Amino acid sequence: MSLENTIIALVIGLVTGFINTLAGSGSLITLPFLMFVGLPADVANGTNRVSILFSTIVGAVTLKRQTKMSLKGTGIFIWPAVIAAIGGAWLASELRPQQMELVIGVVLVVMLIPLLLNPKRWLREVSGDYDRKLRPLFVAIFLAIGFYGGFIQAGTGVFFLSALVLLAHYTLPEANVLKNLIVAIYTVPALIIFVAHNQVDWSIGLVLAVGQSTGAWIAGRFAGNNKKAAVYIHILLVVMVVGSILQVFGVVNGGLEWMENR
Repeated sequence: MSLENTIIALVIGLVTGFINTLAGSGSLITLPFLMFVGLPADVANGTNRVSILFSTIVGAVTLKRQTKMSLKGTGIFIWPAVIAAIGGAWLASELRPQQMELVIGVVLVVMLIPLLLNPKRWLREVSGDYDRKLRPLFVAIFLAIGFYGGFIQAGTGVFFLSALVLLAHYTLPEANVLKNLIVAIYTVPALIIFVAHNQVDWSIGLVLAVGQSTGAWIAGRFAGNNKKAAVYIHILLVVMVVGSILQVFGVVNGGLEWMENR
């Protein structure tokens, strides 16, 4: 990899590490970049997991220290996602995705509605208890998000935050702790699957990882030291979802066209 692409990878990693830690959809930036530098689509999808693994570990640890959040009782959100992500990663390494752009676009449009219509629920300062009768629903939702995350990853963070804030009643900073922890855990087996299929370029993956881990640390410190962090994160979420929708539907060049060529 050239020096120019190395520098670009570090900068992109720094920006997307910050975005992924506090919101999500950074993969909609890193995946086209990995394709741009010459990686085949399947290798780009696998290589992207290297930086995600390191940055989510840094993000989870940093955010947890800042929020002092207890992880008691969070297994119902973590393990369904982890188990399903393994299946999603295996499918991504074996099969060609069909019409995923339209599916992702529709989901993002639907998800934009609660982001815009009920901002107060995103900005709560104290977490609340969720209805225990919803536990089967949580299992189903996190199985679905985990499977999608293992398969592609792009936009997964926004899905997790929506479920944790709107349904499980976590504050946005606490939801970010859980989101990063879940993604970090399921990325381990997912990455192993991609490595086993020779779909990881370690050289550029590790460069991105350095940038994203740095961005994740900065984001974690920002969220913990800024009283209006939830407001800024909510704005960032809206911006990333709108940007993702524009990209998916081809309004912004690049889209997710890489998936059609897999």
